[in-house]
Amino acid sequence: MNLAMFSYYLSLYVGKQTYGKAMNIFLKVVEIIGYCVPVIFGVIPSRPSIHTFFMGATALLTFCSIFITFSNKGNIIPSEKANYIFGYLGSLSLPIYIFHPVIITLIDYVYEDCPKYAKYLIVFFSALILAFAYRIIADFFNKKIEERNKKKKEEEEEEKQKEKEKGNEKIEIKEENQDEMTGKETEDRNNRILEKEN
Repeated sequence: MNLAMFSYYLSLYVGKQTYGKAMNIFLKVVEIIGYCVPVIFGVIPSRPSIHTFFMGATALLTFCSIFITFSNKGNIIPSEKANYIFGYLGSLSLPIYIFHPVIITLIDYVYEDCPKYAKYLIVFFSALILAFAYRIIADFFNKKIEERNKKKKEEEEEEKQKEKEKGNEKIEIKEENQDEMTGKETEDRNNRILEKEN
């Protein structure tokens, strides 16, 4: 969490800086390496003695890539369709992260002698399916909430408009009454003047 917060604030700082062409190319290369190498670390066979190194290197490289990406100094994809696809896949990362330890625990409990490759495949596809299902359900409820909020806002605006119209009607009636009273007072005054002259 601390690393993520530091990455965010570092991205704000880097985003405000102006760099030369060489530095911009360097940041783009580091960003690509930072995203690709951890994936390679995750799939290549390795001895348990170097797992700690792999984990540390993964955290460091991911940190570098994330702050470069969020600073807008990295690689920019101009295609809106590609950005949408990557954005959608990115939205699945949290549910995958949440669901995969549950699936691992369940597999360890149900299938103690499950082969490692089978375990990886089950965890991967199960977490992906659950993440898609979560996204569909979340989108459905978000849409309903947005529709309800929009309807509520429209009703509030209608109420305000009605209150405003009522207020305008009251003002018009008051002005008409004042005009009528003024006309009556003028007529009474004229009558009194005529009576005095007679």
